Amino acid sequence: MVTLTGPVNRAQTNDATGFYGFVDLPPGAYAVNASYPGYPTGTGTVSVTVGTVSNLDLLLSLAGPPSVVLQPQDLTVYQGQNAGFSVVANGTPPLSYQWRFNGRISPVPPRRR
Repeated sequence: MVTLTGPVNRAQTNDATGFYGFVDLPPGAYAVNASYPGYPTGTGTVSVTVGTVSNLDLLLSLAGPPSVVLQPQDLTVYQGQNAGFSVVANGTPPLSYQWRFNGRISPVPPRRR
C-alpha cells in the first residue's frame, strides 16, 4: 500500500513490479509512505510542480528473523526459592518469548523489564 499525504491525500496498491503512480495532483509537498506486511515502512517526501514528473524510490528491506543476543545464564537455587532469568534479543518489534523448562512451557509467565 502506498499513501500520499499533502495538499490532497491518496492511497493505492502498487503493481507486481512495485511501481506506483499518482496523476492529477495539485502542486505542493507530499509525504509518501509505502508498506507491505512483514516489512518496515518506507517513507519519503516528494515535491510536485506543474509540468514535471516527480520520482521517489523507496526500498522496503525485509528484516531478518529475531535472534537471541544474550542467552539466559544457568542458575541453581534451593527448592522453593525464586529464580530470575533474563534474555536480550534483536528483531523487529514487537518481540515476545516463552520460557521452557525440560521442554515444557513454564507455568509462570515472564515479567518484562
